[in-house]
Amino acid sequence: MTEKKNTSRKQGAKPKAVQKGKVVSKKPSKEEEKKQWLLLGLLGLLLVLTPIVWVGFSGGGKAKQIEKYLSLAEEYANNEAYDRALDYLDKAFELDPNDPRIKELRDAIIRAQKNKEKLKEDEMKDLLKKTAQATSPTPLEKTTTVEKKEKPQVEQVSAKESAAEQYKKYMENGKKYLENNYFDEAIKEFEKARKIEATPEVDAYEAVSYYGKKDIGKAQSLAQAAIQKDPKQGPAHYTLGKILYDKDLNDEALASFKKAIEGDYETADMYYSMGVIYYMKKLYNDAKSSFQKAVSLDPKHAKAYYNLGLTYMALNDNNNALKAFDQNLQLEPTNAKTMINIGTIYYNAKQFSQAEKFFARAVEIEPNNDRALVKLGNTYEELKQFTRALSVYQKAYQVNPKNYLCSFNYARMLVYTERYAEALKYYSESIQQKNDYAPAYYNMANAYFLMKEYAQAEENYQKAIQLDRYDPEPYLGLGSMYLAKQEYEKALSAFKKAADLQPRSFIAYKGIGDAYARAEIYEDAINAYKKALEINPTDVNVLESLGDIYTRQKDYSNAAVSYEKYVKLSQKNADVYLKLAESYIQLKDNAKAKATLLELKDRFPNYKNMSKVDYYLSQL
Repeated sequence: MTEKKNTSRKQGAKPKAVQKGKVVSKKPSKEEEKKQWLLLGLLGLLLVLTPIVWVGFSGGGKAKQIEKYLSLAEEYANNEAYDRALDYLDKAFELDPNDPRIKELRDAIIRAQKNKEKLKEDEMKDLLKKTAQATSPTPLEKTTTVEKKEKPQVEQVSAKESAAEQYKKYMENGKKYLENNYFDEAIKEFEKARKIEATPEVDAYEAVSYYGKKDIGKAQSLAQAAIQKDPKQGPAHYTLGKILYDKDLNDEALASFKKAIEGDYETADMYYSMGVIYYMKKLYNDAKSSFQKAVSLDPKHAKAYYNLGLTYMALNDNNNALKAFDQNLQLEPTNAKTMINIGTIYYNAKQFSQAEKFFARAVEIEPNNDRALVKLGNTYEELKQFTRALSVYQKAYQVNPKNYLCSFNYARMLVYTERYAEALKYYSESIQQKNDYAPAYYNMANAYFLMKEYAQAEENYQKAIQLDRYDPEPYLGLGSMYLAKQEYEKALSAFKKAADLQPRSFIAYKGIGDAYARAEIYEDAINAYKKALEINPTDVNVLESLGDIYTRQKDYSNAAVSYEKYVKLSQKNADVYLKLAESYIQLKDNAKAKATLLELKDRFPNYKNMSKVDYYLSQL
């Protein structure tokens, strides 16, 4: 803004000398010398800040227009017309908000403007000391005042319209700065608007700006002031919502965000925050809608895509989850968490080769990511690559020995390699790190069971049951241990409990059949084995056990049926061929008996009971 000049003469002021109609300058005062040196310094700074050739621009019309505005801004700044200079910088900013020269030149001009104002203030203080100003207005001033009062109404309306346009311009400039996170510049523009009219809108947008600057106290007071004046100020409700969100006051934050939307104010960041709140509340459909709105407002909002993927996973919509995670990777190609989640989707879908690729990529990006290492180890187990699984679990444990899953999975693979005592050490560590983790007790019990240390095995199975009484696995372990100890009633009780918890448990019904068979309660054993075969018709061990019971009952017809099913599924057990041949002999079916024995001799030329085979053949 330009200052008004005082046209009245000051008492005691000497007229300037006139020569051929031109004003002859006097020797500059010390203050004027200061201004001249200030201008020289500004010019030097501008030359440093503004290179002659701007490499980043293309030769298009937009770039030329920006260069023109920058040049005009420099020219006006050199002539101390700072407001005009800033106006041209605003125009340049509208064309390219990311041009760093605009901000640098703006900062330099504002510093020069402040220095000029300081010099003028000092000059005024000196002048007041030297000259006593008259308190009554001169006749000329009275006349001027009267003239002002008599201005036409149309000029007053024009001035109001001009002020409104200026207000609108400053607010628009401030919003553009705010969109680009230039918070200080935004506040300066909003303050210019405030000088024209202090509206609730100014308070609201300044609140957003101060929140961006992390000045929470100022942001909160401005937001509250705006809402008190106008309860529908959306930006103010947004600011209060963000402050509440940062304090984990999620319900209150959500209410503020909804009021912001009612006030026609919305940002991608606000919808992202709403999505997080809904996700934490397990309101996944609402979370999905919020994250979708966030990415529609800001297609480069990487976190929104990531959380949208998590939300789709929670909704079991894996196809859309993969699409959202893919969008995230396009924006964040090295996001290991995204790769882990994609790998998890493929792992749960039993697409283990695909899962391995993403877990391996995550480990490649973050070699010390213990979560990725554990997931990769799980995948190697499913791919039957146990040596690699052991190596990866060991690395995970080395990376983070305090992670109970690292020690737990490492211990499991040590059991697989029959290093039971060593495994117990890592199971103990896992339990120390998380003493309510039931699977650690269950797997430790398995290790003791394999070492035939039944008392410790039973103790840990029972501890696992105490922690999770709905898990059938510890009951299955107990049943197997009791079978080994020939405690058949206890075995039956444990297996039946497992079957109650998991009615489609093949292992439970097989265990029940084994317990009845060893207790020689054959009819119950047969019924249990039949239920097991309904669940898994191709299990050859149950088929052999069922055939053996029928043989003991001298039901050779059903025995032959069971053994026939066995040899169709597997041709690797010579004893079953012999049992089948013996069933045919009992049924007087010599042709089938002979064919079965000959096949046995052909498949197993070194069979340990070959003398019995030859004897049967000699009798047929």
